[in-house]
Amino acid sequence: MKTQWRPLVQVLSSSVLAGLVMLAGIGPGRAQQGNADPAQEYHVTPAQGPWMICVTSYMGAAAPKLAQNLCLELRRDYHLQAFIFNRGAEERRQQQEQFEKERQQQLQELRKMGYVGDLPVRHRTVRVEEQFAVLVGGYADMEVAHRALNDIKKLKAPQSMPKDPFTSVGVDPSASGLKQVHFEATNPFLTSFVVRNPTVPAERPQTAPDPFLKQLNEYEPLSLLKCPKPWTLAVKEFHGNFQVQSEEATKSPSFLDSLMGKDKGTQLEASAQNAHNLAEALRKMGFEAYVLHTRYDSIVTVGGYERGDDPRMQEVQRTLFNRLQFKADASQGASNFSAQLQLLPQPVPIQVPRP
Repeated sequence: MKTQWRPLVQVLSSSVLAGLVMLAGIGPGRAQQGNADPAQEYHVTPAQGPWMICVTSYMGAAAPKLAQNLCLELRRDYHLQAFIFNRGAEERRQQQEQFEKERQQQLQELRKMGYVGDLPVRHRTVRVEEQFAVLVGGYADMEVAHRALNDIKKLKAPQSMPKDPFTSVGVDPSASGLKQVHFEATNPFLTSFVVRNPTVPAERPQTAPDPFLKQLNEYEPLSLLKCPKPWTLAVKEFHGNFQVQSEEATKSPSFLDSLMGKDKGTQLEASAQNAHNLAEALRKMGFEAYVLHTRYDSIVTVGGYERGDDPRMQEVQRTLFNRLQFKADASQGASNFSAQLQLLPQPVPIQVPRP
């Protein structure tokens, strides 16, 4: 049964995505021509500011090289201030800190029991995948970052994106006039999104969350606001820049149409419906999926976690990676399912808002 989107809300919170762990930017994120030195490592730092744009991310052994190639191309050919965030290294650092903390606690307990000297202490380790994100920016606030994002999404696909079944979209030969399926590199700009700079500690908001956010998500049965945990994983973002409407939807103007204008209202409602449909599909596949509607878009998330670096997040990431991102159709040799979904290249931890 199709969800009916009842009157939502007038003004939405501009701080909904304040928990996003990566970055955003352009405008001030423009780079000088030629500012792309292959010998230099462009790692993101707090100096880039609190907000940026995540263009894409990579996992696996080839991740460092792929991220470096794209970063250099964005600087050289697009004149963008592109940077790299090594999330795998950060997770390994946090894991080592936790191990040292547990080691000291165990040593104290052993010494209380009379043991002395250097004692071997066993500890549980979690294998950390190589994870690199390519970011552009940065920006002082989310409003400016979202305006820059609109320009980013209009850019042509970069040449450094590999053309293979794992990072490409399969093209139907009957539609292209070819004799066999071929692969075209996906355009990462189309799925880029605004995020927090992961190297900048997230500040607690000085004011309470916008109460209108609660009204906006009031009629969403899979609302992220119902998630009992403080963290979740964002897997898809639907922007209000395209229209998908039924014949019934055109008969009378909706609340958002009258509030924001017909085009924008219809686009936002289309994003809300698409996000809800995807969350329902993910739930049928066994994932704990939620939806969050904002002023700019609708976000689909998976899971609930106690903290943003919960090790279980990696397990969910690998499951999504294996079952969705790279689920190739054996009959055609193309990743039709993932191509239709266009999920984020890698799920992003975000905080659950509490309006």
